[in-house]
Amino acid sequence: MQIFSLSRTVQRFANGAEGGRALKNRDSVRHVVTLALLAIVIAAVSALTLSVVRSATPYGWASTTSDVSPVRSGAAVAQDGTVSPSQVLLFGGKASSGLVNDTWRWNSTAWTKLNPSTSPTARSGATLVYDPAHRQDVLFGGSGSSGLLNDTWVWNGTTWAKLSPSSSPAARQNASAVWDSVRNIVVLFGGRPCPPSGRPLRWHWIQRRTRRHVALERHHVDPAHHDDVAVSA
Repeated sequence: MQIFSLSRTVQRFANGAEGGRALKNRDSVRHVVTLALLAIVIAAVSALTLSVVRSATPYGWASTTSDVSPVRSGAAVAQDGTVSPSQVLLFGGKASSGLVNDTWRWNSTAWTKLNPSTSPTARSGATLVYDPAHRQDVLFGGSGSSGLLNDTWVWNGTTWAKLSPSSSPAARQNASAVWDSVRNIVVLFGGRPCPPSGRPLRWHWIQRRTRRHVALERHHVDPAHHDDVAVSA
């Protein structure tokens, strides 16, 4: 009787252990299925939310009743980070009556004509780029009444100031310029007319206020190796 009872006890224990493992396995499966369903629900809600946001945000061009006057071409346009939030700065251009040198700002709703105490001379095709390191816009060159220009101006949010860098690119219009956030400098490239060498030039605008040094560094572009070689600083 004791042996029989012991055998039944062992059998019950074994059945209980297997049952426990089976129960744990079922719980694990249920947990995995629950997590999978939860992930599907989250993905569906995210997709629906993104769809609603996209449908609520209109993209594309829209006509505005606010215009810059007079109508013009060849104006210089760039971000104006001197104000918060950032807006758009526009300078000069060529109107039907001739070259202009007015300054405008766009606040995403309307254009506002500004009245700086000092302004660059009238021109079209100037290059304008925002310098976030110094919170100013840099304007270079363009085509004026007497020909191509190579002067440099900065906009501080209120007025323009003419700078006198130790070196400057040759006079040109329609050059391209961008802010290089890696080296914290403005990079200017190309423009019309081409340099005498026939090779495009790239310039770096570097302003070091601590040393009171303002300069433009000239670089020759090597199109064969897609690189540039410094010539002078």
